[in-house]
Amino acid sequence: MTPRTRKLSLLALFIYASACGSSTQPEVRDLTGFWSGKTTYSTDPSCTLLSCAFDSRMMIVQTGTTVEGWYRARTGIPGDQTTFVGSVGGDTLSVLINSTQVAFVGPVKFRILPGGRDLEATNSGNTLRFAIEK
Repeated sequence: MTPRTRKLSLLALFIYASACGSSTQPEVRDLTGFWSGKTTYSTDPSCTLLSCAFDSRMMIVQTGTTVEGWYRARTGIPGDQTTFVGSVGGDTLSVLINSTQVAFVGPVKFRILPGGRDLEATNSGNTLRFAIEK
């Protein structure tokens, strides 16, 4: 092995070892903003759209992987707002919402849909779909 080949081999080994030792963290999407959507709390065919679904809104402030904000099950109804805390990991937003208008059991896990501008969750028969406001 020539000195030049030895140097190139060592350089290649160093680059390979550096790449193996580094951990690439998945990108954390920034969900900060206002989100509008619909909360559907029954899929019973006898439901009318007004009695089984609410126009809803959320506000999210994200710092790193931690989120906090508020959820309003029915837009425009005073006192129908509850605060929440949670986290973001991969394509999941997990929040704990204690709404008196819609009964949630445990944390709500939203799927962050491709593009990061839409959220969707199902919890205790409730379906939540939100899009970020422009």
